[in-house]
Amino acid sequence: MSMFALGGLIAGLAFAAIDYFMLLPLLARPFQAHIETLEGEERWMAERRMRLLRLVFALQFIVFPVIGYILGNMIGTAAP
Repeated sequence: MSMFALGGLIAGLAFAAIDYFMLLPLLARPFQAHIETLEGEERWMAERRMRLLRLVFALQFIVFPVIGYILGNMIGTAAP
């Protein structure tokens, strides 16, 4: 593993952490307030969407480091 690939992996992990710990709460807070006003089927669907949103943000911990690793590896092989 080259240093470029490792750097890309760490950068991807950092971007995923920033998204998950800073952006997700900004999106989730108003959505949670909206969910509390709903009842029945609408509430269930909104909670399901919220779980899906959390899952997408959690999957970024896999996707972003992989993309960073690939890009870093490409840069590392292109560098003299």
